[in-house]
Amino acid sequence: MNELKEYLEQYPEAKILDIGTGKGDFINLIDYLYHDYSEIIGVDIIDYLLEMDKDSFKGNPKIKFINEDILNPTFPKNSFDIISLSSTFHHLTDIEETLKHMTTLLKPGGIIIISELISDNLDKKQVSHELLHHFAAKIVREIGMIHSQTCDKKGILKAVKKYAPIPVVDYWDMTIKDLYLDVEMSTLYQIIDQLLENVKDSEQYKVFKKEADEIKLYLKENGFQLANKLCIVLKKNKE
Repeated sequence: MNELKEYLEQYPEAKILDIGTGKGDFINLIDYLYHDYSEIIGVDIIDYLLEMDKDSFKGNPKIKFINEDILNPTFPKNSFDIISLSSTFHHLTDIEETLKHMTTLLKPGGIIIISELISDNLDKKQVSHELLHHFAAKIVREIGMIHSQTCDKKGILKAVKKYAPIPVVDYWDMTIKDLYLDVEMSTLYQIIDQLLENVKDSEQYKVFKKEADEIKLYLKENGFQLANKLCIVLKKNKE
């Protein structure tokens, strides 16, 4: 994570936008690595997640959350020093338009940070995370939402370079072990059961149930650890 810290520290008093903030995990990572920001705004279109975030970060007045669709942004152009997109790339309905709007909102000389789970070189514990992620993707697609599978590093990097209007200046594999806490197996089983509950009326329920049981067995035998991420930095030219 030292590489990410070094990039963040290049922008004192930074104004930061975190897109598809979800549960605020990447904001938590930024705050862990770098305190010299003026403001972090997390945006998402899922209201209950934003309410959870507001509660989790209520002790930090420099962090706030807004219901905002990046494809229809209300922020002025050139508003942010840093814009992040973490574990959200595989949810995008239009990669090219999303990156275009992100670039428009970025100040000249600012950076975009894309952090995405990768399927490369996983150990047995990390495969557990990949299996859970793929299972969640299938469930979410079954109920009509966008959620792609985990991709390899080469595929993610190729897509970013193809669609981004500004150049990639750096990338690396990133682990977040410093923030990792052991997760109880019962908690992971509960997550799987909650996912199953969403498709209890589906014609494919038996198929999902079989896969869920197989994942639980794999977790029991191999444990769990977060998979690595690919971190990509893009930089906008100074005007």
